[in-house]
Amino acid sequence: MLILDALMKLRQICCDPRLLKLTAAREVKKSAKLELLMEFVPQLVDSGHAILIFSQFTSMLSLIGEALEDV
Repeated sequence: MLILDALMKLRQICCDPRLLKLTAAREVKKSAKLELLMEFVPQLVDSGHAILIFSQFTSMLSLIGEALEDV
């Protein structure tokens, strides 16, 4: 179980460090994956593409939703 927990935390931190329930991780305000997604979304929408964004982590979807509101 310890290994599975560590793998889950690695997956979360790869998506966005704020997904971890650690004070130091929540202070991080940047995510490479989220920044890249926010670069692609306007380009895809402008070109008329439909977009489906999914994540296993609902908290990641919340972060994406907040970022999309700013775009």
